[in-house]
Amino acid sequence: MFDEKKMKATFDQVHASDALLTEVLEMMPNNTNQHIHKPHRIARTLLIAAVLLCVLAGTVTAAVSGAVRVNGDIAGIMDSWFGSSGDYASGSAIVKYDEWGKLSMNIPAWSRESLDMDVAERLVASYLYTLEGNTVTKGGFTYTIHAILYDSNTGAVMVCWSVENPNGLGEYGLSPNGEVFLLEGSAMRWVVGGRNYLDTVNSTDTKLYISSFGVASDDELWARFGVCNDPENGKYAKEFDEQKIILPRSDRGGMKALTFNDNITVSPVAIRFDALEESADLEELIIAYTDGSEYVVFSDSTFVDNTTYGVDSSQGYVTYSFNRIVDVDKVSAIVVNGEVYAVN
Repeated sequence: MFDEKKMKATFDQVHASDALLTEVLEMMPNNTNQHIHKPHRIARTLLIAAVLLCVLAGTVTAAVSGAVRVNGDIAGIMDSWFGSSGDYASGSAIVKYDEWGKLSMNIPAWSRESLDMDVAERLVASYLYTLEGNTVTKGGFTYTIHAILYDSNTGAVMVCWSVENPNGLGEYGLSPNGEVFLLEGSAMRWVVGGRNYLDTVNSTDTKLYISSFGVASDDELWARFGVCNDPENGKYAKEFDEQKIILPRSDRGGMKALTFNDNITVSPVAIRFDALEESADLEELIIAYTDGSEYVVFSDSTFVDNTTYGVDSSQGYVTYSFNRIVDVDKVSAIVVNGEVYAVN
């Protein structure tokens, strides 16, 4: 099991000081200090799924062909993406204002739900796949891709992977909601998805299981793993020994999805808004079910964020991935900024 007390850099979910939380936010990639759920604006030509750095000089590229159906612990993989097991199933909002009344810190509340495996099997499980030749070993670290889930309706991508080193993993950081990220002195190197969350159920002191979330463009999907050759400079060093892995897309086609207002698509794992003006501001999103229950995906006014990732490409569309599986067979409507949209 994972022992947080032995970690080099860890941050308490509830009792961390304001100074430490501020430090955490400053260290995190794509600083989310103001609105953690707001999509990160990127050019369409960049990848976010597995993802965003240009290929560095000297990087070795290993094209991996062949999508293979996952035969392992499907329930465990699905739970790491969409369930409530582990140490970060929920958390209260941490909101601070400065002396002028301006919002200076916003870590929204979040809540995960227990995985309904019947729903997962019916709507999602058959779209999981893995790779032949899915392991990279660099500088004592072994990186393994265990499963990939790609939703062609919304472009959302989930990757379950691990990094292992029998001599220890060195430094890394954890945000209050379980997001794991590299620190200045981190020897590990990875670029997988836009956000990466620690699976504390399966992680140990020498092996981390990580759930990554991103959004793919129309180009190939890829991940990059490696080691820093200049540990004194850590993540700011210029020399890395890295390997790029191509992530082939499954040929299964798209999951079952719903459309609203002709420009909104809801799949079991994500939502996509098309034909939006660049200035469009999504402040609240709620999914309503036929039994009267609701899933608050995010709400600025109540400081809630139940997404795992959100991104737009400045080309008129926005995608958010969910922190639970949405049973699209039981959705009655969605509410966007207070306006109700029925299923087409």
